[in-house]
Amino acid sequence: MALDSSYGLEVPTTAQQQPADKPLQDPVEAMKQLVEASNKTLSQPSPSEAQSGRSASDSQPAFLDMGDTGGLYKSQVAKPAADASPQAPAADASPQAPSADAGTKDAAADAGTKPSPADTSPQPHTTEASAKTPVAERGHTAEAGAEEAASPKPIDWRGDGSGKIVPASEHIVAKGETLEGIARQSLGPQASAKEVHRYAQVMAGINGIEDPTKLQPGTKIDIPSHNKDGSIGFTNPDDKNERFSIHKDGTVEEHNKADGTSYTHNNVGKDGSYSEYHSGPKPEDNYSSDYDAKTHLTTKTTADDNGNPVVTDNSGYKKTTDSTGVVHETYSGDDQTKSADTTELTGDTVRHNRDGSTVTLSKTDHDTVAEDTDGTKTTKWADGTVKVQKTDDQGHETGYSRGPKAEGGYQEHGWGPTAKDNYDETYDPKTGTTIRQEGKGTPEEKTTTTWANGTTKVESKDGKNYQKNADGSEHHWGKENYDKPAYNYDNDKHLTDAKKDLNQQVKDHVPQEKQAAFKKDMDDFEARAKKDHLSPEEVAKTYDQMSKMLKAPEDKAVVSGKDRALLAEGLIHQVAHPEATKQGVDNTCNVTTVAENTLAKNPSKIAQMEAETALTGQWTAPDGKVIKIDSASLKPGAQESVYPPADPSSRSYATQVANLVMANDALQRRIPPESYVQRNPAFPGDTGERRLDASGKEISYQQYDAKGDTWRNQPDNSPGVTNHEIAAEGKRLNGKDYHLLSINDDTQGGVDNIRSAKDLQDKLLQLKQQGQLPVTIAVDGNHPPIASDPKDGYGPHVVTIDSYNEVDNTVHITNQWNPNDDHDVSVPALYQNAKREGVQN
Repeated sequence: MALDSSYGLEVPTTAQQQPADKPLQDPVEAMKQLVEASNKTLSQPSPSEAQSGRSASDSQPAFLDMGDTGGLYKSQVAKPAADASPQAPAADASPQAPSADAGTKDAAADAGTKPSPADTSPQPHTTEASAKTPVAERGHTAEAGAEEAASPKPIDWRGDGSGKIVPASEHIVAKGETLEGIARQSLGPQASAKEVHRYAQVMAGINGIEDPTKLQPGTKIDIPSHNKDGSIGFTNPDDKNERFSIHKDGTVEEHNKADGTSYTHNNVGKDGSYSEYHSGPKPEDNYSSDYDAKTHLTTKTTADDNGNPVVTDNSGYKKTTDSTGVVHETYSGDDQTKSADTTELTGDTVRHNRDGSTVTLSKTDHDTVAEDTDGTKTTKWADGTVKVQKTDDQGHETGYSRGPKAEGGYQEHGWGPTAKDNYDETYDPKTGTTIRQEGKGTPEEKTTTTWANGTTKVESKDGKNYQKNADGSEHHWGKENYDKPAYNYDNDKHLTDAKKDLNQQVKDHVPQEKQAAFKKDMDDFEARAKKDHLSPEEVAKTYDQMSKMLKAPEDKAVVSGKDRALLAEGLIHQVAHPEATKQGVDNTCNVTTVAENTLAKNPSKIAQMEAETALTGQWTAPDGKVIKIDSASLKPGAQESVYPPADPSSRSYATQVANLVMANDALQRRIPPESYVQRNPAFPGDTGERRLDASGKEISYQQYDAKGDTWRNQPDNSPGVTNHEIAAEGKRLNGKDYHLLSINDDTQGGVDNIRSAKDLQDKLLQLKQQGQLPVTIAVDGNHPPIASDPKDGYGPHVVTIDSYNEVDNTVHITNQWNPNDDHDVSVPALYQNAKREGVQN
């Protein structure tokens, strides 16, 4: 036994332990085998290291945790990548057998915390078809991409420090002795059971003992020191320069006499989260590393050549500060925010989003300014006031400003080059009326009043006055005096002709065994149209597009006749029952909500979109932009190839096509443009969805693989459409009647911001009284009342609110996951859930 007090620690010498059922083994050799096995995992460079040409072996040696056997030696294990942590063996593994399922990830320390961006793309729910694999797991297999090292799950080394002072020594095992017994004998009767167990764990680790209850008599073992302050001290048998001390609060310290480096490890939670602090004479020796067991993120904080902090993590996030005091952040591939710059002097931040928009957040004025790629500028203030403006090619600005009034009302003022652009609008929730006066002082001046029952009255300066009711009836007076009857679905010529034509196409092109169900859905659609006051013209235009889709000859269509019949089957059911529009196993809740909203309000637009796409392979959006669709992606997937679906939660072919078109309509507007395609699944849990860059290359980023408990570079198997893009897509199809509500996303243009449960209640009443339901809302898919079990881990999500009951303050939501997830929810409960949207759970 050697005694070294240079670090205040008594240092034991190396000993051997011979288990009763195994041949004598040198613990130093066993440690080397473990280190070699660990190095196979840890020597891989991170993406940042690979780009810089730096290997992990160039870095500082790392602490090696030997799991429940108490292994504590810091051998010459290559330091893992900046965003990775060492891999630990299984709790019951021998020193020769490191575990294959240890994990990686680290939480941000206060010195370099990664702030979650306010905007996060919604993610999907999975169904039985994907074995109910959580989103975090889907598609994450070894074959999918390069993996990073996993992180240890350290032992809780806390104790109470009780027991006497014990100098380092050697002990010869007597027959029947156990480590717990030896530890008790060493510490004395005043030591607590917890402290005895802690001391025995350390003994097991430094002596390479696998089973502390089976000690070979005559074996010589090392006894570590137990000091006055409750710390346990020892040296590494493989490297006498390495000295360790385990404090009673669980902190582990290491000092290396040879190179002057030091290391401190603190467990910060019972879940395995920890913080590490490294120091030494070289710049690269000095850094902190923080692991969060909940997020699996490892955050590393270093310094650049100027001493400014540099923060990185597994996901690809990086935070730097330049010489002018501007903090620059880049985010992982699935975040809506691509990068952000914050000026430390003012606190103002400019966010650069993946859709090409920018958002400026003012710390002093507490406002935000969003600028879209089309030049639209949206300013939002903390009191709820919103200003939207855009300048055309001729230099004319059009815009409006809306401010809140008492009890959930608002007042809006518009301006622009034409009479209709110049208006004043007020909404009164008590009476349910919206009054809009436009073109004041011009020949085009008129006042429009809308009531909650759907009645609209227009009084014009030119004397052309009329009132239109929800049932389609009209009364005109002034310059023109006449009445129009209510909608007559049975005697409307266009509808009669369109229905006759569609019936013929169904007879000619839809399988005979499916025709009865098809015609029933037509009847259901017309019944819904009467209930929801859709005009006969809207129904007729929907039928026209479906007939056009079915009757086209094979040489005039991209999609085969058989698949067009399949497309029509799903579409007719969804125009009759919009709530049946489900996303299946795909990550398309974002665009599926837009489809459901549009099917409810403007079904002919979805029918036209799908007919044009099926015939030409592309779609001309309402603003004239041509959206091209990958032809291979138009083939029905496995779940979409049958109708009715085998599972009610499965996606129909009609929804597949709508998802493809809408996702591409959003992504092809990005700068540079991106696209969304559907491929055959490449590995278990893969949906086959891929996002491509402008060159056609798959977009990928670092993702956590829960099954392998590691980080891998994975393809992005989702559209990645943001809340801002969802809102823009909805408005292109439905005009001002489309709304997306968000509690957290309070910066983007086009998104309706909710700041309290009362605010949500007021907004829902407004939308109901103005006839603008259904509406989309961003929610948290991890918690009730959206998810039944928080362990499911489905993440940010969007659902549809299709009705609101102001009497009991509840809404009915339709969830794109499964019909069983459609239910009534109280507004306060929904608000509390939506507040969590985008928050890491």
